[in-house]
Amino acid sequence: MHKFNISSSLKDYGIIFIISSLINSCILNFLTVGINDLQFILFELCFLLFIYSFSYLFKKRNLYFLIISIILTIICIANSLYFNNYNDFTSFYLLETLFQAFLLPKEAVTNVFQLNDFIFLWQIVLMLILYKRQTSTRNISLFKKSFLVYVILLIFNLLMLNYNDVYRLTHDWNKSYVVRNMGIYNYQANDLFNVIYKLICPKCGYENAKEEVEEFYNNKEIKPNEYTNIFKDKNVLFIHAESIQSMFINETITPNLYKLKNEGIYFNNYYSEESVGTSSDTEFTITNSLLPIGTGTVFINYDNNEYKSLIKSFKNNGYYTFSMHGNICEYWNRDKMYKKIGYDHYYCYDTYDLTEKLGLGLSDKSFFIQSADIINNLEYDKFYGTLIMLSNHTPFNTEGITFDVGDALGTRIGNYIKLVHYADEAIGEFINRVNLDNTVLVIYGDHDAKFTQKEYEEYLGKEIDFYEYEQLTKVPLIIWSKDIKHQEIDKIMGSIDVMPTIGNMFGVDTKYALGNDIFSIDDNIVVFPNGNWVTDKIYYNNQLSEYKMYESVDSNYIKEKEEYARNLIETSNNIIRYNLFK
Repeated sequence: MHKFNISSSLKDYGIIFIISSLINSCILNFLTVGINDLQFILFELCFLLFIYSFSYLFKKRNLYFLIISIILTIICIANSLYFNNYNDFTSFYLLETLFQAFLLPKEAVTNVFQLNDFIFLWQIVLMLILYKRQTSTRNISLFKKSFLVYVILLIFNLLMLNYNDVYRLTHDWNKSYVVRNMGIYNYQANDLFNVIYKLICPKCGYENAKEEVEEFYNNKEIKPNEYTNIFKDKNVLFIHAESIQSMFINETITPNLYKLKNEGIYFNNYYSEESVGTSSDTEFTITNSLLPIGTGTVFINYDNNEYKSLIKSFKNNGYYTFSMHGNICEYWNRDKMYKKIGYDHYYCYDTYDLTEKLGLGLSDKSFFIQSADIINNLEYDKFYGTLIMLSNHTPFNTEGITFDVGDALGTRIGNYIKLVHYADEAIGEFINRVNLDNTVLVIYGDHDAKFTQKEYEEYLGKEIDFYEYEQLTKVPLIIWSKDIKHQEIDKIMGSIDVMPTIGNMFGVDTKYALGNDIFSIDDNIVVFPNGNWVTDKIYYNNQLSEYKMYESVDSNYIKEKEEYARNLIETSNNIIRYNLFK
C-alpha cells in the first residue's frame, strides 16, 4: 500500500507558494474588510494560478516562486499598515507621496507601525526554509495546461460578476469593495494596470469626461439666500485646526472653542472628506469644492493643474491672500501647490522663530503669537488668510503639557485630549492678540485623529459599530465674527460645501463648486472619496453595499443618492485627472 508522504505532496514548491499566498490574502482580508464569500477565494486562486503557470517558462522555478512570494508579502504588509492608518488600501499612484515620509520626524513615521502588520512574514520564512536551488528545463506543455486551467477559472469568475462588481473594478475609488470581493492581489494587479494605462494614454476618455462634467454644472443651480453678501468686503481668516474632533469640544477641554461655537454659527453635523492626503486633502476640498482624487494626492500628483479656487475668487475681488504654517515649506508640496490655487504669499518655517517647538515643529502658541503680529501689520485693505495648526498632530507628543484627562491617562486618546486643550489655549491667545474688528473667523477640523474603533470603545466604555464610529469622526466648523448672530446648524455638511457657503456670504464667485451652499439646500449629502455617503436620513456603506437608516426612506431615495454620489466622485475625478479647468 502506498503511504501518504508529506514531502512528496509538497514536492512542487509552487503548490506551497499558492497555499501560503492564499492564506496571507485571507489573513489580510480577515484583519481589514472581512472575507465576503467563495468569490473572493476563487478570484485570488485564479490570480495565483496565472502566476504559477508562467513558472514553467523559467529554468529556476523555485527562485521564481521565492521572489514572487517576497513581492506578495510586501503587498500584504504595505496594505495592512496603510489600512490601519487610513482605513483604505494603498495604490501605486501613491509612490510619489511616499517621499513625504522623509520630511517627517522619525517618531511620526514609526508610530504608524503595528505588530500585526508583520504577521505576513511567515510566508517568506517558510519559503526560505523549504527553498532548494535547482535548475529545470522550460516546459511549454505544462505551461499550456496550467494556463488553460487559469483561463477556465477566469471565465467562471467573470460570469459570476454583476454590474456593481464590474463598475467598481474599473473605477479607482472602490478599493475596499474590490479587495473584499476579489482579494488584495487582484486589486493590486488591477491598480497597476490602471496606472500603466493612464500613463500610456492620459487623454483616453477625455471627451466623454468633458461632456459629463459640463452636464453636471448645467444641472447645478445657485440660489441666493438670507446669508448672501452678509460679510461683503470683510477680511477672513481660516484656522485649520489639526485633528480636532467635535466630540471633544466642551467647556472643560476646549473652553475657547466652546465659547466661539456658542457665539457664532456652529455646524454640528460637519464631516471632513479627506483621503490619504489628510491635511492637504482638506485644504484642497475646502478651497476648491472638489473631492480628493482616488489616484494619488492632488497636492503632489496634480500640482500642475489649473484650479478655480475660493482663494482666486477672493483675490479677484481685491484681497491679499496668504497661508501660514510653522512647518517645512515643502511638506505636502505646499510651496508649489499654493501658487496654483492662488495664494500671494506662504509664511512657513523660514518666516518664524522656531525656538519653541512642540511635536512636529513650531508650537501652536508661538505660531499664533508670531502670526498675529504679522497679520496686525499687514498693509492691505482686505485679506484672506489660512493658519495651519500643528501641535495636535500624531504621535501626540505631550512633553511639558499638563491637563487632567482622568481615566484616559496613559492612553493615546488621553495624550490627544491634553494637546486639544493646549491647542484651544493657543486659539484663545490668538483671538486676544489679533485685530478682529473687521474680520471673520472660519475654524474647521481638518480631519479626525485616526483612533481605532477599539480605542474609542475603551475610552467610551462600550462597544460601537461602524456607523457609530463614523459619527464620532465628525469635526467642528465654526463661522464667527463680532457682529454675527449665534445659530446652530443641524444639516449634514462636508468640506466640499464650505467654498460655496463662504463664497455666498462674502459675495464672491463660486460657480465651479461641486458642493452646495448649505443655506440653500434642504436635503444635503456628504460623499466620501471611497464612495460612502451620508444624509440626514441614512448612512450608506458603499464598500459593503449596506446602510443604516436614521429616518425611514424608500429604495428610490437610496438609488437616487447612490447615483448622485457616483456622479459627484466621477465628475470631481475627471476635472482633476483631465485638468478640465485649463
